[in-house]
Amino acid sequence: MTTGADRFAVCFSIPADQRGAGESITWKRTAGSGDARMSVFDASGIRYCGPTGYAVERTITCSLPAGPVTVLLEADSVDAAYQLTHRDASLPAA
Repeated sequence: MTTGADRFAVCFSIPADQRGAGESITWKRTAGSGDARMSVFDASGIRYCGPTGYAVERTITCSLPAGPVTVLLEADSVDAAYQLTHRDASLPAA
């Protein structure tokens, strides 16, 4: 995903059938400058994780309710690219 002065927040959903009860979610800046922070919300808008502190790269682990979740990445309003990944927290990191 890319960010800039006119796009400094990005949301994406993780469907219920593509995640575990606990998720490890990582963001890593791959180009540009600035930092980002993350929050995770359930379908009702309740925040389950975050907001984290701002960082170039971070992994957070969240215990989540049943159903889909929305991940919000907020970045500095500068040009940057970030890689986001998630995995079931009960599985070992690859």
